[in-house]
Amino acid sequence: MTRDPYVHAVEMQLLDLPWRVRMNLVADLRVHLAEIPVGEDLVTRLGSPQSYAGELRSAAGLAPQRGPIAFLRSCRPRNLVLTIALLTVVGAAAAVFTWASSYQPLGPGATGVHPVVFSQGALSETVAPFRNGKPFQVGFSVRNSGRFAVRILDVPLEGDHPFIARKYTARSDERGTGPPVPFRPFTLEPGRERLIVLRGRYANCSQWVAGSSVGYEAMQVRMRFLHWTHTVFVKLFSPLVIRMPAHRSPCSTG
Repeated sequence: MTRDPYVHAVEMQLLDLPWRVRMNLVADLRVHLAEIPVGEDLVTRLGSPQSYAGELRSAAGLAPQRGPIAFLRSCRPRNLVLTIALLTVVGAAAAVFTWASSYQPLGPGATGVHPVVFSQGALSETVAPFRNGKPFQVGFSVRNSGRFAVRILDVPLEGDHPFIARKYTARSDERGTGPPVPFRPFTLEPGRERLIVLRGRYANCSQWVAGSSVGYEAMQVRMRFLHWTHTVFVKLFSPLVIRMPAHRSPCSTG
């Protein structure tokens, strides 16, 4: 076995020792090997790397080291610092990801738009009679109660609904509520409020039966914060109940 492989094999037997102690022993070994003629078999001259490492331990009075502290002491200080720094960065990034991806500052504002025809229920809910093909609208304001601005991307209307509607938005602040304009993604600053209006007509009558009703306590809003997009539920100003005719088909126009 030549010098470099022999030194490497001896060092591998001493990996449990503190890094600086191990480097000093390896340095002494290299000095000793420099005195041996090149080409001479080191195993024949000095014994196996395992036995030589054991002799170094005995001469230095170093017992085998075990445990996490011994492992940390055996690492090169620079590598240990880099590893700790890397783990710190990874942990911080994971914490930021968890926080940002779950950040949800949206809540109901103070403004609501009732259906064109409605009545007030016993529990202060808005009750709207389903009238196939007739105008429909519902509005709710969204308020950013957090410390950071968020981007409002959409108001998803997934699943079956007893209406077909276009989406509008309007300013809602201390100056009052502005006229609705077609919905486009907007940035909602902290403390600000915007009105969202769904305006269209009652439809999809074949999906419902006489006397049934559909209730809405919240609407879905798709928002983005930093690079994370998720859908949240924002409560309506008051719960909405759309009630089908009791004694005739919802598709009836009579």
